[in-house]
Amino acid sequence: MATANDDPHLGEGPSEDSEMLLDDLDSGSLLSEDSVFPDYERNEENLESAKTLYEACAKNDPTSLCRILERGVTKEEAMQLDINGRNGLMVAVDKGFVDTVTLLHKCPLIDINHQDNDGNTALMIAAQAGFITILNYLLNYFSGVDTEVRDPRGFTALIKAGLQGREECVSALLMHGADMNASDLVQQRGLKDWVLRTGRFETLNRLRRLQAHPVAEQFCESYIPEWPDLKQLVAKSIATKTTSQKLRQRLKDSFTFSFPHDPQDNGVMDHMVRMTTSIYSPLIATGCRPLCPTSPPEIGKRRFAVPELLERHSRKELEESTISHSNGSITTSSPAAVSSTSVSLTSCCQDSERRESMPSGGMRGFIPHSMARRNSIFPSGCIPTVEVTKSTTPKKEKKTKRQKGYLEPPLWKYKEAKMEREKEKKKQGKEKEQEKKSKERKLKLRGEQETEMGRSALLILMLVGVGLWITSIHAMADEDGKVLCKCENEKGTCTNGTCRGDICFYSWVKGYEERGCFSEDVYREQCLTGFEGFFIHCCKENECNANTTPPPYIDGVPTTKPPEIPRPELWITVSLLLLIVTASVCGLMLFLRFRRAQCRLKKAEDHDVTMLKVPHGDDPTYGDIFDEFCTSGSGTGLPYLVQRTMARQISLVECVGKGRYGEVWRGTWMGESVAVKIFSSRDEQSWFRETEIYNTVQLRHDNILGFIASDMTSKNSSTQLWLVTHFHELGSLYDFLQHSSLEPESCLRMCLSVACGLVHLHTEIVSSQEKPAIAHRDLKSRNILVKRNGQCCIADLGLAVIHSQSHDYLDVGNNPRVGTKRYMAPEVLDETIRVDIFESYKQTDIWALGLVFWEITRRTIVNGIVEEYRPPFFDLVPSDPSFEEMKKVVCVDQQRPSLHNRLHSHPILSAIVKIMKECWYQSPPARLTALRVRKTLSKLDNDSDFSIEKLKRDI
Repeated sequence: MATANDDPHLGEGPSEDSEMLLDDLDSGSLLSEDSVFPDYERNEENLESAKTLYEACAKNDPTSLCRILERGVTKEEAMQLDINGRNGLMVAVDKGFVDTVTLLHKCPLIDINHQDNDGNTALMIAAQAGFITILNYLLNYFSGVDTEVRDPRGFTALIKAGLQGREECVSALLMHGADMNASDLVQQRGLKDWVLRTGRFETLNRLRRLQAHPVAEQFCESYIPEWPDLKQLVAKSIATKTTSQKLRQRLKDSFTFSFPHDPQDNGVMDHMVRMTTSIYSPLIATGCRPLCPTSPPEIGKRRFAVPELLERHSRKELEESTISHSNGSITTSSPAAVSSTSVSLTSCCQDSERRESMPSGGMRGFIPHSMARRNSIFPSGCIPTVEVTKSTTPKKEKKTKRQKGYLEPPLWKYKEAKMEREKEKKKQGKEKEQEKKSKERKLKLRGEQETEMGRSALLILMLVGVGLWITSIHAMADEDGKVLCKCENEKGTCTNGTCRGDICFYSWVKGYEERGCFSEDVYREQCLTGFEGFFIHCCKENECNANTTPPPYIDGVPTTKPPEIPRPELWITVSLLLLIVTASVCGLMLFLRFRRAQCRLKKAEDHDVTMLKVPHGDDPTYGDIFDEFCTSGSGTGLPYLVQRTMARQISLVECVGKGRYGEVWRGTWMGESVAVKIFSSRDEQSWFRETEIYNTVQLRHDNILGFIASDMTSKNSSTQLWLVTHFHELGSLYDFLQHSSLEPESCLRMCLSVACGLVHLHTEIVSSQEKPAIAHRDLKSRNILVKRNGQCCIADLGLAVIHSQSHDYLDVGNNPRVGTKRYMAPEVLDETIRVDIFESYKQTDIWALGLVFWEITRRTIVNGIVEEYRPPFFDLVPSDPSFEEMKKVVCVDQQRPSLHNRLHSHPILSAIVKIMKECWYQSPPARLTALRVRKTLSKLDNDSDFSIEKLKRDI
């Protein structure tokens, strides 16, 4: 006999469940064993009590919130807003505070449909973040929830949930009456279009299943489960198939294709779910029968919240429909429900315990058990004992291969949530362990670095001390310089038989001896003197003349050389030089060791940076993808599903540029640098347009920026639009010309590469892989990137216009953004351009191409002369010219950028100047075409010694 208490997945036991039922103010009661939300940790001792309703919501302080609600709040207190325009409910929903949200439904002054500065409501925030528990609570317990509120872009809560792939939220919103056919205001796309566009295929599968079964028919009175159907299904599923049936099934599977679907649809499990959850099933007690027996839940039909249902039904009706418990069975008060079947359960509780566990009448008895603040498996304190009988041992049969369509045992939600929590804890433990190891490694490296620095500093101090000691000795010798000499004479100049002087001497003159000292001034006169019968010996040491005796033969010649006069300044100089050399060597060694330690520390820090793991570069799958789609040219990029997979593996490293329409970051993917352009929300049309062009047009060319992927992500409850392209470290042509000058050959190379890219855009290719003609409309030096081989590639197709002559259509797009006023052609400024003719847009690109050539030639060196970089018309208009200022200069005055005389002295630059002038004609049809410009530059390139084709082969 097994009881429910023996199963660890069936709650804590009767006593714990009873305590949960009695404690209605338990702030953590919603987080039961099968809750999918983490239990937020709060330190109640250090948490300061909240004073206002908003503060209690922001701090997730249910105790203070209950006290504030019991005291009463005003409309202003209930709708206190922060700097983002969010009230307390929206803040609690955004942070996932389940306990706080469940308490706020008691406050009727909170506007559930209030929109913040971004146009989001509490329902939108919960749907976008995937907080299904909070979303269901908002729909079921807050009155007047409007599921059709839109943000400034026209997105509803349902569309936002679909964009982020929140399947459960999509199902809940649809079952509450959200409009599946609603579309946004900008792109006019519906829910399915956005789900397909963002690659949320699981959500699309959920939508198909809901559309296939839009009504939960088991909650209708007309639905009566039939047990024989279940027996037939089971018999059919376990029946042995013949060889011909197996062969026919395999042929059918081989030659037919079907979309992936849930294997539970119309199967044994699906039938059992409908039977066990129907309104007539004796296994459950449902609260929807007395309120809406003829109106089961249905997609697109609005359901009322609990407070609204309470207002629509009288208290007497609710009390009549309460669930009654009896010994050994669970029944409802409806006679029709009792007449069919019943299930007997052996109760482990006494009558008194059962009466305590019975729900009270009125509202609490009416609320469904799935919504009650208690354990979701056994909502009452009395847990029945389940009797388990063991079946007979089955016969050993030969295992056969599992057929398609068979079901595997289901994995319950609370078990999945528990496994997810365990995985999350293990992951957090590993991250903490790695972080601890990283800190230990850093501390070790820093300790080694400090030890090395200490040793080197000690060595330098010792050397400095030795040098100072030597210097002091020589300084003392220089200051004193006196020696102690033996003194014996009759002059009386000796003191105790000694004297101090510079030189000691011993003299013998015809048998008369004398010892003493004298100064260096007289040493030559005395020590170098010689005559017959005279001997003198000079020395410079302490008492060096004490034991000196005359030689046996004296001829009057001095027998000793004079002492060497010491030179202390020489010793000091040598010592200082030696000290300086030694200190320099030690300092160099110290610097090298410090530099090496810093490099090791930096490598350790870089290794510990938390980022999304990417496969190794030698992985064959990703390697083939990278080789095929990430070449020097550009095409449609990766397949869309691969784009989504790859975009999640990008790690942003540094921001390399900012502008009015977003930021550009350098990221890493598979060890390669990529450029990630993050569009701001106000410029999402450019992102849509550029993504559409790259995904639908064959654009593979060396002089068009290489496209890799695009993605829509969410960060801090805001949508980010990513465009991933090749990364060129030299940056834009505008930045490159700021600090670099060019030779005439390099100038020709850049101009020719830009012209080649523009020709490829303007040309329509009619073949099996069609490419329509494209006009850029915003060509400028900032939208042209410089590659390492000196060529250029055109970027930023957000304003591009598409034209197909074969299909006779012109797609201008729906982008409110305008081009750069400084580069606008005259017909654009005076508004005479023919917007219905594609050639007009191509001619505006030629005007801008001439201005780009002017910027390049200005930074070209001719005869040693080069000008500083300046934008076009820098001397005629301010840094940020207005539309009217440009119109006056270009259209009224018909002025053009000035050309330096040096450009006419070089054959290459003079030809480019001629091309520029022909690109600046006031009449658009008179301007050159991009093909004509490219051919002229190509001929000029072939005639010169420089060849761009040779450069490509070399690279």
